[in-house]
Amino acid sequence: MSTIKEQGEARGGVVTGDGATWALNAPRITERRLREDVQSVVTWAIELGHADVGPDGGPPSIDDLEAGHDAVGAVLRSALEAVRNGTAADGPARRGAVDLVLACRDVEARLRDAERAAESVALGSVREALGTLRDVATVEQLLERAPTAAVRLGFDRALVSAIERSVLAPRSCLMGGDVERTEAMIRVGREQPRRLDPSLPETEIVRRRRAIIVRDAWNCPDAHRPLVEVSETRDYAAAPIMGGGRVIGMLHADHFEKRRRVSRFDRDLLWMFADAFGQTFERVALDARVEGIRQAVGRASALTDAAIGRTTGEELVLGGGPDVDADVAPTVRAAPVPTPTRAPVLPAEDRIDAVLTPREVQVLRLMAEGETNTGIAERLIVAPGTAKTHVKHILRKLCASNRAEAVSRYLQLEHERAAAGHARGW
Repeated sequence: MSTIKEQGEARGGVVTGDGATWALNAPRITERRLREDVQSVVTWAIELGHADVGPDGGPPSIDDLEAGHDAVGAVLRSALEAVRNGTAADGPARRGAVDLVLACRDVEARLRDAERAAESVALGSVREALGTLRDVATVEQLLERAPTAAVRLGFDRALVSAIERSVLAPRSCLMGGDVERTEAMIRVGREQPRRLDPSLPETEIVRRRRAIIVRDAWNCPDAHRPLVEVSETRDYAAAPIMGGGRVIGMLHADHFEKRRRVSRFDRDLLWMFADAFGQTFERVALDARVEGIRQAVGRASALTDAAIGRTTGEELVLGGGPDVDADVAPTVRAAPVPTPTRAPVLPAEDRIDAVLTPREVQVLRLMAEGETNTGIAERLIVAPGTAKTHVKHILRKLCASNRAEAVSRYLQLEHERAAAGHARGW
């Protein structure tokens, strides 16, 4: 027997403490004929005994794509089971079950077409939201604008968090027009951070790199209670922000102001945006890193020029002047410049990437940020011994005697890559 009745009761909404009912926020079935056919399949299933009646004693009302998919899928499974295990005996009952299966297949295919059309519209909203971040120049600006961009997808509120040493740390948020609640979310998140332990629902995002929905968060004992209490959220979607092949942050969103529950469609929409946002974040962070290297090289060049200028000035005085007889002036020769020890030449096609694995490149970048082996392990969510092994492999492949030498060569190659890009007009 199908569980349409249970689904209808669960989907009908969650009654909150203020007496409001939170309906599901899912795309509507806009085509009248499709909506009627979904309703017809469910009614037919009830008549054949393959589905329960709705909460009001009749066929449940279905008007959104997610409800339609769930209902038709439940009927299809029940009818197939009856046909396969012989529950429906030969005769009218069996023929009815077979006909019901065929009808469900047809309606399912049309529902998928409708979902693809809705996804196409959703992609447009993702592009529009990302367009608001096109002129961002710094990571700080990007994080500040991210919640506002996410809200343009149709959500009421959004929160952006970073993962710092396996701790979820809120960075920016938009709680509708509630400035006080917005500030409280950031303050509470910083004062009472939550570690990504196995009990926290968001840990599943890091483990599987997939978006999730947290239902009935108010009564979820494993949720981040301080943030749930401040936000008063009932359920929300959360998606991973990827960077360098790992989860570096998360994006949360809900429909609190509209008093609606998030749907699977909402979850997937947020996931699409978070994925594209991660790519934007990497680009902005890389630009900032390259600019920092350029400035460091510029300062080093200025210091070198100044040092050369001072040395040249001394040689001119010692070499003679208007008050010194050139014949008796001492001859001063510049000391020979020692030949610097050169690092091994890496392959030209991609330098570091051609020598190290993607994971080793991540570890080397963290080494450049000053992370210890323990810090690297926490950032990458691996065992300390694994991080230590990666560091050993990096030193061996770069022919570096210590971490400082490996980082120095990495920064040098990054500078050469940036210079090459600048020369090509990047």
